[in-house]
Formats: sequence, C-alpha cells, structure tokens
Amino acid sequence: MTTRPDPLDALLAQAPRALPPPRDLWPEIELQLRATRPPWIGFAIAAGLLITMTCAALTWVLLHASPSGRAPAPFTPELAAAVSLFDPPAQPAFRDANAMLERTYHERMLLLAPETRRRIDANLATIKAANDDIRRALVQDPASPLLLQLLASTLEQELDLYRDVATNTEPLLRTSRSRT
Repeated sequence: MTTRPDPLDALLAQAPRALPPPRDLWPEIELQLRATRPPWIGFAIAAGLLITMTCAALTWVLLHASPSGRAPAPFTPELAAAVSLFDPPAQPAFRDANAMLERTYHERMLLLAPETRRRIDANLATIKAANDDIRRALVQDPASPLLLQLLASTLEQELDLYRDVATNTEPLLRTSRSRT
C-alpha cells in the first residue's frame, strides 16, 4: 500500500523557516510592561504604611503613658550599657554589608518611576523613625518585651523593604543591561 504525499507537508516545506517582524516590537512591549503593575501593589504599600503607623502609635503611647504612674528609672551607667545593646552592630563586616545593601537599594531605586521612589523613600523614613523612637523608648525600659519585639519587627520591615526593592527591580535591571 502506497501513501500519497500530504499537500500540507509540501506547503510547509516551501514556507520560510524564520519570519522576522516587519518592525521592532520591543519598545512597545517594554512600554506595556512598565505601564502594567500588579493590582496588589497599592494594597501592599497601604499595608506597610498601616503596620508602620501602628508601630509608631504604640511607641508614642509607650513613651507618653506610664501605666504604673511612677517616674522612669534614672539613667545610670548600667542602663547606658544595656541600651547600647540595641544600637546597630559596629563590626566592620556588618557595616560593610549594610553599606552594600543600601548602595544596591539606591542604585535600584533609580530604575523606578519618580512617584514610586517618593513613596518607597517615605516608607523607609517612617520605618527608620519608628526604629529611632523604639530605641529611645528602650532607654527608659530596656527590658520591655514589647519594645524588643517592636524593634525586631521594624528592623525586619526595613530589611524587607530593601530586599523587595532589589527583587522587584531585577527584571528592569536585566532589561537595561540587555540594551547596553
């Protein structure tokens, strides 16, 4: 039994192997990618602000209200030593890693739209202000588990912000590198 050649196979064999687009499509694709942002990004920013403001409000309450009605303990050398435990580490390795993290953050921020940069910078300033407020509150009450937890939480939020900026700008970085 003989099989006849399929006319579709003959037509496919005559077709060109590659068909380039009539014009460069990448600029339009890039504009569409930049114009679209995930719908949840606004909620994520709002949630971050809500968490930061809640921490700031709790810190303010802790600083301005004394539940026992008594004056805070006097500042002593022992208290000063305890409070210094809450300062960022002074080791060169930590300072170098922190400087590299902040340098990457600032480089990646340049890839973002100006309005996005302003919002992220405002969030970072709020987080850093909360960290400073909590550290000041720890001077008055260095053994407070709530303050220690708040400090750990805001430090984690700061690192998360740096990491999120680096992670979310990675596609933009790859795009800018491929054009050069």
